[in-house]
Amino acid sequence: MRNFQLSRKKDPPTSKLAALRLVESGKHKTQKAQILAMLRNMGPNLMVTSAELAHYMNIDRYAAGRRLPDLAKDGVVEKCGIKTCSINNTPAVTWRAI
Repeated sequence: MRNFQLSRKKDPPTSKLAALRLVESGKHKTQKAQILAMLRNMGPNLMVTSAELAHYMNIDRYAAGRRLPDLAKDGVVEKCGIKTCSINNTPAVTWRAI
C-alpha cells in the first residue's frame, strides 16, 4: 500500500484505506477547492475557525479542520491567531486565505 500524506505511518490500515479512497474519489481535491473558495469570498481580513467555516458552508467540522492544514501546506491559507469560536464558544485557531 502506498504512503499517503493524509495518514500517518502509525495509523491503522483502515485510516490508510480511507485516505486512499478520499484522494482517488476526488473528494479531497473538491473539499479543498470549496473551502478555499469560501475563504476567498470572505476576504483576506476575515479570520475564521474551522467550526465557523464548517457552519457557514454547512459541512462537517472535521472535514474543514482537516483540509485547512492541507491548504496551508499548499501555501494558499494561513493559520492566524486564536479567538473564541462563535460556534463552540471555546478558544480555537483561526484561518484566512492569502
